[in-house]
Amino acid sequence: MGPVLHQPAVYVLHAVHLTARRASIEGQLKRLCAADVTWVLCGTKGQYETELTDQQRFCIHPCVADSFWNPTRQPIANGTISLAMKHKGAYIDMMDRNLPSAIILEDDAHLQPTIWEHLNTVRLPADATIYYLGSFTQGDNVFTSKWGDARHEKLHGQHPTGLSVHERNSSLWPAILGGVGYVMFPPGARVLGERPIITTADIELSVEPDTYRIDCTFDEKGRPKFSLPGTPGFRECSNSCTMRDGSGHSKTFKLGSPNPQFGPSRWLVWPEKFLKGGTHYVA
Repeated sequence: MGPVLHQPAVYVLHAVHLTARRASIEGQLKRLCAADVTWVLCGTKGQYETELTDQQRFCIHPCVADSFWNPTRQPIANGTISLAMKHKGAYIDMMDRNLPSAIILEDDAHLQPTIWEHLNTVRLPADATIYYLGSFTQGDNVFTSKWGDARHEKLHGQHPTGLSVHERNSSLWPAILGGVGYVMFPPGARVLGERPIITTADIELSVEPDTYRIDCTFDEKGRPKFSLPGTPGFRECSNSCTMRDGSGHSKTFKLGSPNPQFGPSRWLVWPEKFLKGGTHYVA
């Protein structure tokens, strides 16, 4: 088993012009007496657009994955690329500091005051990659029945907060959990920190490698839907993308986070609904 988490270092992914978000998350972390907080302010949309060379942009974002969530390889908005850069920047800094774990928070996160109490009791296998703290909505983890079976709950047991720990079965739907708050461990940081941006941060975090080779068809409005090989409109969405460098050499990048991944039965983090102005989908 791996070490008790106690109080990991915290990385906050923040766009400086969103002052209400800064005030909200900063106040929460102060109330929680968070001892090690790093604000990830670099990797802005403006820096990506104006301060990098074409080659640097190509290295960061060489291609767009042909996935179930983007079957036509629509371009990724620059604001979305910026957010993905901040996630990866946190992983790289975590590895540079040789941290055993780190909490990654987007700047609209709402944190339950019991978060330290819960993390102080969590023990995970040494090869754990991610411990999800939250998703898109407040309350119970609606994916609990799909995280793992009773064997996993018995392995980790109940905690003083009343939350069980589940191992995620990422081959089951729903597949995307979001990136509002999670604990990252070195096995996950090494893989995700070194891979270029080929999709949004929430998809990259959530998808299991080589699992979602989705057979999908398209309706009259071009929206993907499940189908079987041989049916009209069938095409395979590969969840990978291939790019060629200046010499014509090609390289294929695969989507997905390594396993095993874990999470609680009830979310400890979720997005604050009153905080507006996110940069995620800004072109």
